[in-house]
Amino acid sequence: MPYPTADASQIAFFAEHGWLVVTDAVDPDDLRDLEDRCDTIVEKRDKMAFDWAWAKGTERDQRDFKILQSSPTMFWPELNEARFRTWSVAFGSALMGRAVEFWYDQLLAKPPQRSAPTYWHQDEAYWGRNLDERGLTCWMPLHDVDEQNGCMHFIDGGHREGVLEHRQPADVQSDLLYCTPDESRMVSCPIRLGSVTFHHGKTPHMTPAINLGLQTEVIRRARRFVGTCGSLAWLAPMLGTDTLAVYSDDHLLTSHLYAARHAYGSIAAARFDVLDLNALEHSELVAHAGRHP
Repeated sequence: MPYPTADASQIAFFAEHGWLVVTDAVDPDDLRDLEDRCDTIVEKRDKMAFDWAWAKGTERDQRDFKILQSSPTMFWPELNEARFRTWSVAFGSALMGRAVEFWYDQLLAKPPQRSAPTYWHQDEAYWGRNLDERGLTCWMPLHDVDEQNGCMHFIDGGHREGVLEHRQPADVQSDLLYCTPDESRMVSCPIRLGSVTFHHGKTPHMTPAINLGLQTEVIRRARRFVGTCGSLAWLAPMLGTDTLAVYSDDHLLTSHLYAARHAYGSIAAARFDVLDLNALEHSELVAHAGRHP
């Protein structure tokens, strides 16, 4: 069920490890308005966003936005009342063992194939000493994420080792910072839409660049693509490949079809069919697959 209350085991895990995954924490339907607002920011990025990986020697009007950075709440303060926002504050308060307040939100968006990693860093390196041991972050992706398309990585237990020395990358002119933690304790956290992660302000964390180059090339050359509504079925039609998206969970279907239809509404996409596996007998499934062009 979405919007759970933190239990004793989750609180203990967070205290020991400095991070936590909460599966199915947010109802994806509650994210639709936020997704629309974020789409607006991406479309109007020159006026509504910063390039957090702004390369040195690049003029402002030539920015690549390899890491687009913005704050939806700055433009739409009513998002402060969203259910996912109030829930994250309450859940975070339980994890920290003290009442915390919402400070700010941050949209980070990366284009496929030409994005940049968000380097290892600790949030307290940005926040300063006034928030020593007083802050945490809730990270909420707006699509399924794994190691290939930007899931969160943590240094397990890294919050116990203080704030590391941070530097600015030599090739950027933004305020991007990085540190060099011991990666032998690195853990990756692939999660689905609706799940979130929490991490302590001292926990070193990073997200990789979006690396869909190989998948994109394979799908582009395919005659058809068959996948679940939680896979790359959202990408294939945009590459001109006829797609059959299968599902057996209405909860996942709602969120992914909404995203797909929203994207395909403004482009000339390929055929996109959806098939409910629970509604079909095996023979019907084979027959349907045979009929798909």
